[in-house]
Formats: sequence, structure tokens, C-alpha cells
Amino acid sequence: MHDNLDSMHVNPPPGPPKDAPRAPPGAGGQGFSRGMPDDDARMWALLAHCSGIALSVLGPLIIYFIKKDESDFVAYHSVQAFYWSAVTFAVVTVGSILTCGAGSVVLFFFWALALYVGLRAKEGEWFGYWGVDHFGKDGKLF
Repeated sequence: MHDNLDSMHVNPPPGPPKDAPRAPPGAGGQGFSRGMPDDDARMWALLAHCSGIALSVLGPLIIYFIKKDESDFVAYHSVQAFYWSAVTFAVVTVGSILTCGAGSVVLFFFWALALYVGLRAKEGEWFGYWGVDHFGKDGKLF
């Protein structure tokens, strides 16, 4: 009988560590590496979101086609940035037409959110935009 519980060895439960990055929502881990993306992948993911601000849908598309085979993390974030840029373009265009240009003030909200998601990507998170986060779960554009 053991009276001293400190001498007993307890194995940790199997599975990823609690602070490990999560796979994108709904992906189930299929097709995605579950490890922490390296610094290069995190920087490209941030660049994908920022390029959506600077170049609209063209920037994220370029990054997607350059990096999609190298990193699932970059592929996911460039697809997210592409769809968010498309939504931004559509909302701002329609809003500006309907309000004779006044609708373009929402552009700053869309840019702020793009920067926020980009910074979350820089931290290594599989974080997507609200409303379009289901796109890119499999690393594919369409």
C-alpha cells in the first residue's frame, strides 16, 4: 500500500497539448497539419490578409497560388482573405452606389477586421472571418 502519492507517476492523457493551435472550424483535422505553423507560414498568412486591404481580391489570390502547396495554414488564410475581400468589395460598391458614395465609410470597418484576423494569423491561430469562416477548410479556393 502506498501512503505517499507524490512518489506515484501519472502519465499525461493522450492528445494534443491544451495550448496547441486548433484546426479550422469544421475541418476535423483532415488535410491540415495540427502543429504550430512556422514563422514563415505565419508571416505569409498575415501578408495574405494585408494584401486583401491593399490589392482587394488579387493579393490573396496571388499568395494562395504561390503558397497553397507549401502550407495548409497559408492556404486557409489566403482563402479567408480572398472571400473577405470579395465581400468587402461587394458591400462597399453596392453601399456606395445606393448612398452616392457615403456607403464607403464602412470600408474602414472591413479593413480593421482584416488587420485583426491577420494579427491572429500571425500568432498562429486558425481564425477566420465571421460569415466566411467555412471557406478554405480543406485548403481549396472553391
